[in-house]
Amino acid sequence: MVPLASLNDLVVDRENAQQVREDMLDVLTSYYKVSRKRFVDNICTQVVGHFLLDGEASPLRVFSSELVMGMDGGLLEMVAGEEAETRVKRGALEAEVKNLEAAVKVLRVSAC
Repeated sequence: MVPLASLNDLVVDRENAQQVREDMLDVLTSYYKVSRKRFVDNICTQVVGHFLLDGEASPLRVFSSELVMGMDGGLLEMVAGEEAETRVKRGALEAEVKNLEAAVKVLRVSAC
């Protein structure tokens, strides 16, 4: 239980006009806080859109489909190909898979 005397300390006698001013200040403070966050979010969205998606020098314009279709095989391999080490490892693994598949066929034939 809360003693009644402690509640009396919380009650502040204010004029109605003062209370209205404080309420208006609270509402405006909350509004501008939300507005500022929204403004910053919109600016960030516009910057990303301009510089990364729609701008003249955006990466999406640099690698357009026309540019990629105009590249020869060597240039395309240099830009988007995998590294030589990965290519060698892939070749070795493909050869190993073929050898294992051949071994399975031999074992199936000898089992029959």
